[in-house]
Amino acid sequence: MTKLKTYNHKKINLKKQLLVFGKPAIDDQGNPIFLNDTIASALCQINSGNAAKNMSIALRLHDKGEVELDESDLEFFKSSIKKINNLTDLVIYEVEKEIEAQIK
Repeated sequence: MTKLKTYNHKKINLKKQLLVFGKPAIDDQGNPIFLNDTIASALCQINSGNAAKNMSIALRLHDKGEVELDESDLEFFKSSIKKINNLTDLVIYEVEKEIEAQIK
């Protein structure tokens, strides 16, 4: 009998308002800035090496604010975030902090 390989999926929810020095970040029109939208938009601007996977993650983040990823996709996502040149350290730090808190 063949044993099926099981994957440990992690749900990452980034539908959180970005904080700057403990205060909610807002755009020029006074609207809140959310991590999921910021990351989804930024992912669309990189060459990740796997466009289908990258766009799937970006669309799920944009539409639902969260993604469910297996270990391989989670590593891909984390490495993709580091490839985004136009993100500030603040945004990258907030996303990495959220991911680490949610995968424990």
